[in-house]
Amino acid sequence: MGVRSMCTYVQTPDISILIDAGVSCHTGSGTLPHPLEYEALVRKRGEILSLSRDTDLVVVSHYHIHHFSLPVEDLSTVFCTAQMSDEIFSGKALFCKDPSSHVTRTQRMRGLDFHRVYGKSASTYEVVDGKSYDFGGTRISFSQPLWHGPEGTVQGYVVGTCIRDGEGCVVHASDVQMLNRGCVDWMLDQEPDVAIAAGPPFFDPERVGEKEEKIATLFLRRLSEGVPRVVVDHQVLRSDDWPRFFENGGRNVMCAARFEGLKPLPLESMREELYMREEVEEGFHEKLARRELPDRIREIIMEEGLEDYFK
Repeated sequence: MGVRSMCTYVQTPDISILIDAGVSCHTGSGTLPHPLEYEALVRKRGEILSLSRDTDLVVVSHYHIHHFSLPVEDLSTVFCTAQMSDEIFSGKALFCKDPSSHVTRTQRMRGLDFHRVYGKSASTYEVVDGKSYDFGGTRISFSQPLWHGPEGTVQGYVVGTCIRDGEGCVVHASDVQMLNRGCVDWMLDQEPDVAIAAGPPFFDPERVGEKEEKIATLFLRRLSEGVPRVVVDHQVLRSDDWPRFFENGGRNVMCAARFEGLKPLPLESMREELYMREEVEEGFHEKLARRELPDRIREIIMEEGLEDYFK
């Protein structure tokens, strides 16, 4: 949908859940994000803020910056202010991956900072790895730590979320990348109606070569044979040949945009084309780095009703 995110909103008759309430755009291959990516970033940040107002419980699957936020002002990567972060996380039930176990050094630091800041302002703060919780007729279960990619990856781990009520079941496996058996086994074991997971990072041939592509394709086919609807997104859409992976999975496999009935908008994979199409305002990125708003971004802020965050 134009930016990096796995943010997902699920509502049951008992509780509303927001999973991985973060979003970002990053420099890729030495090229800065195009202004159109920042426009999408502002809109999706606004959408997360809007959803958070109707949210009872926020899940943090791991501590990469496009899956949560800290109360700092960063306009050039996550387009978030301290006020925005506070609004998303304060006063909510926070159900989080353990920041002290099965975690990289950087994510441990971020996770502990997150707990220090929001542990007291949350209505409740839970470390959820491997646990289950009941809210009326809704059960929310969490996996043990799952690899963030292939087994042994330096990216660390995530926790998967399973939400089940009398109407159905959805699983969210965040950044597992379809590259390890454990994540697929866990998703299938839940017998979900919908499975949501990140796909493989084909944009990086050092991480995903021919062997890894075959593994991911086999796991995708296995998942699609056992789950009625499979949503694969995030890393896989950063490659310009992402449709090829979906073709290998069956008709019930789709990206998040198509799941929502929208046209896919893989702007990061289109970055070079976007720069050839449109000349960028001089100083655009420098302004964002200085926490100043370029004119075209200020216009989107006004359209989205976010101006109060920038007074």
